[in-house]
Amino acid sequence: MALKRGKATPSPTGVVRGQRATNKRRQTTTVPPTPNLRRSLRSQASAKKTSARGGPIPQEIPPDVPAPSARKWQKTGPQIRVLYYLLRRAVTTPYVRENSDADFVPSNLDDLDDGSTTSTPSRESTPLCNIDNSMSRPGHQRLIDRSPLGYVCTASLRHNANGEVQDSHILDRCCAGNRKLIKGFETVMVYEPGTFNVDSPSNRVFLASNYHIMMDKGKWAYIPKAADLERLLAALKKEQLGPIEGQQAPPPRGPNGFTHHKDVFPNDIRGYHIGPFSTWDDPALEFSRKREVYSTEPSLEFRPPWNTPLPIVELPCSPYFVAWKAYKTLQNEDVHLPAHLATEEALLRKIGQLMWDYGLGVPCPS
Repeated sequence: MALKRGKATPSPTGVVRGQRATNKRRQTTTVPPTPNLRRSLRSQASAKKTSARGGPIPQEIPPDVPAPSARKWQKTGPQIRVLYYLLRRAVTTPYVRENSDADFVPSNLDDLDDGSTTSTPSRESTPLCNIDNSMSRPGHQRLIDRSPLGYVCTASLRHNANGEVQDSHILDRCCAGNRKLIKGFETVMVYEPGTFNVDSPSNRVFLASNYHIMMDKGKWAYIPKAADLERLLAALKKEQLGPIEGQQAPPPRGPNGFTHHKDVFPNDIRGYHIGPFSTWDDPALEFSRKREVYSTEPSLEFRPPWNTPLPIVELPCSPYFVAWKAYKTLQNEDVHLPAHLATEEALLRKIGQLMWDYGLGVPCPS
């Protein structure tokens, strides 16, 4: 009677199971190893060489077992750059409020100014260090050297002995991230693309902390003289300007029709009105200004309804930025300047509307 043999099943070691237990010698069958798809071609080639030399054969990893990894997470190039940016910003960047310019630690960057005296701007005549909101603030020395009174509040004439005078931006520093606005200023002021610098001294002025806050809140602003506003309006309209301040001939216009800002206003130091707005809420709160920087006499005090004009102030600022700052508040129809500045207000509204049409607009301050 023939015995029924069981089905032969190969074991992981190559021995066929299911044979009859007899005194005969067991028969072994070698099963070719299953290729390990998880191993690279280089590793498989190295294993074949080792096996040929009689060395140990690497143990195969079953396909359902995940291959071990030396590092669970490998930093890629973009991840490293993001980590570097976050660490650098956390270490070097002070807190900056969105619409205020507190006096932070100066930057090591050169405080470059636009030294152009020609209507053909170049990268040698315009600032090369552009900024964004993550960079530290510029140093004060260039503005000190440029300002007629030095490190003194231009509104109150208070000096910085008690550390209350701040280096303030006219065109808000947070606007550095507004690409459309920056591109608009490069166009109307005839800058080379990518060279406009919000930290230029022509966009900064020294103010005591309380006057700085009130300016940013839209309570007051510097107002260019009527003659400068008329010239600025003509430049924004792409009209041919006449020569002024030592110019021998009418300044040329660029290919886009605008006149280079240094040819519109050749002199850096210009006179400005102090213009309180109708948003000045407290009639009992005066605008106080010392008679002289180190004077011990009582200060001059001005209150609403501002019937007495405030003094003219000489500033090293560009009328482009000063007019922009004033219209930023005047764009609200319920806001007005005092009656003695009615002519300047009418010109500012025309200038501001043109600037906003050129892409320089921002929401009115809250």
